[in-house]
Formats: sequence, C-alpha cells, structure tokens
Amino acid sequence: MLMKSFAKINLGLAIKNKRTDGFHDLDMIMQSVSLFDLVKISKIDSKKILIYCDKNICKFEQNLAYRAAKIIFSLINLNFGIKIEIKKNIPVGAGLGGGSSNAAAVIFGLNKILNLNFQENKTIEICTKVGSDVPFCYYGGTMFCQGKGEILSKIDSFTGYKILLKFNNKKNYTKNIFEKFDNFMQNNFENNNSKIKILKEAILFKNTNKIQENCFNDFEKIIQVPNNWHLTGSGSAIFKIVNKNYINLDKNNIICEPVSHGVEIIENNWN
Repeated sequence: MLMKSFAKINLGLAIKNKRTDGFHDLDMIMQSVSLFDLVKISKIDSKKILIYCDKNICKFEQNLAYRAAKIIFSLINLNFGIKIEIKKNIPVGAGLGGGSSNAAAVIFGLNKILNLNFQENKTIEICTKVGSDVPFCYYGGTMFCQGKGEILSKIDSFTGYKILLKFNNKKNYTKNIFEKFDNFMQNNFENNNSKIKILKEAILFKNTNKIQENCFNDFEKIIQVPNNWHLTGSGSAIFKIVNKNYINLDKNNIICEPVSHGVEIIENNWN
C-alpha cells in the first residue's frame, strides 16, 4: 500500500499549563497542508518490522512509524511482517509533523489492510501512544485540538487560500523548545480563549485576511519570526497565509494548499 502522509501547520497554538505528567495542555487549531511524504507498506515473510527511509532519520526504535507498527503488532497475532519505506519531502525538525504523519499513515494503512476496524476512540488511543500530533495527522483537515493533542473537534474546512512555507536548515526539537518556553514563562501562562475563538470564526466565515491577521503561536514569545509570518508548530519552519490567487516568485518558499485529510491512499495493493 502506497500513501501520502500530509504535513500540518498550527494556525493557532496556545500553551495553557504544564501537566503533572510533564506534558502541556494545549489549545490548537491545526491544518493539514498539501506538502507530503510517501509511505509504502509491504508484506514480508519474516515476522519483523523493517523500515527504510531515503534520508537516514533515526534508528528503528526512535522512528515514529516503526513505533506505530510495533503497537499495532502488539495488539494482533500475525504470521508475517512488514516493510515500511518512506520518501521524505517534509523537513525534519521543522514543526510540520513529518514523523507524526508517517506514523499516522502506518496506523491508517494497517487498519485498512488488516481490516482491524478500530473505532475512533481506539484509533486515537493508539495514535496518542506514538506521539501527541499523531491523532490529528491520522484524521487531518481543519481541527480544534486540545489536551496533548488527542482531543479533536472538526472544523468545517476552508480551502480558499494558500500557505507559503519557508524553511531553514535548523532543527527545533519540541522537548527543548517547551523547556525554553517554561523557563521564560515561569508558570505565568496566558488565557488565549479569545484568540482561539476569533480564529475559529475567521475560518468558519472563510475570511482569508482575518485568518492571516489572527494566526498566533505562543512559541513566538521565545522564537522571533518576521512580520506576518508564523511558526508552523515548535518551528523551525514558518508560514504565511496568502490569497488563493497568490503567485510565488521566491524560489526559497514553497507554496501549498490546505487539504481535508491527513492520509491519502495512492495504491491499495498489499502483497
């Protein structure tokens, strides 16, 4: 099975508080975008999970796609294994959820291939065990996400705009960025309910200008970005909302569009 696993951006990201488990409670409006990796799952005879990537990202055990497959295999008894092949287009450490989207594609693909028919609550439980962004990356589209990212509420998608992405060679590691943020805030977290509400309304009323004006990201308190640009998540990539008729003349930018799903099957064959 061959799939596209789509990147995500945070149109809004509010950090509410630090939890006793070390994570943070978040309010986020997340959006899938048309930049994608390719994830292929094939059956192999040995009862192993093999993973290959065109970029040497990390060891098997640290790779989120590998972790996702391990969790699925722990739930069912199979007499075969799988090979996962990933072709990366989404930059690593850019806050675009590339690793999470790869993991979501593996869970999505195995759910289909093996006819597991997981209910939504079970799917979200499995996704959350792999990573906080994985539940959103599984379903995708436009969503209001709370908790660590596992509480999902669908927002009517608006596709009448484009998203300009700008990358640099820097990798931001989420854990380090949260630690830096905590040191900066000293537990004086803000209430961003009004910001989230205004941004939701801008999306619902399909107002491109208001979406651009009201995008926000709490990490921008500690990471400086150019005017009218925003961090995609914990960074290091930044984005700008532009009109659907916008023509990109800067070769250093990538232009993409919002999409209504997190994973897309291209080829459904399995053996």
